[in-house]
Amino acid sequence: GITAALVLVFFQVLPHYTVGVSEVHFIFGTTLYLIFGAGSAAIGLALGLLFQGVVFSPSDLPQYAINVTTLIIPLWLTTKLAKKSVAPETPYAGLKLLQVFILAACFQVGIITCVALWSRLWRRKRLCNQPVRPQLFDCHRH
Repeated sequence: GITAALVLVFFQVLPHYTVGVSEVHFIFGTTLYLIFGAGSAAIGLALGLLFQGVVFSPSDLPQYAINVTTLIIPLWLTTKLAKKSVAPETPYAGLKLLQVFILAACFQVGIITCVALWSRLWRRKRLCNQPVRPQLFDCHRH
């Protein structure tokens, strides 16, 4: 509940760019993860983005699965890294600055990688679905 409300406020109410991944996704996604944990952050991101799409941006709903996946996969990978690099039951305030930096960087690189992957797949699909245009000059015909 709280994380979904925070996602809605930070992603919809605060100033943000309407196209592409903004710094809000980077900074706030990491903050949600570090304060509330992976499960609450994942649910908050999914529900917050769904509510945002239904109420404020219905045109975003076709990309809902892509948007959520772009945030959840890096969150999952960051959790795997945290389990290896942070002692269990360490509170948020007990993290070292370097640990926070590494976890935030992992999350951000994950988002960038997902966006690049989706862009490449979308571009390939778009290129493959274009109608074949006849060549104006066919060099193989004499």
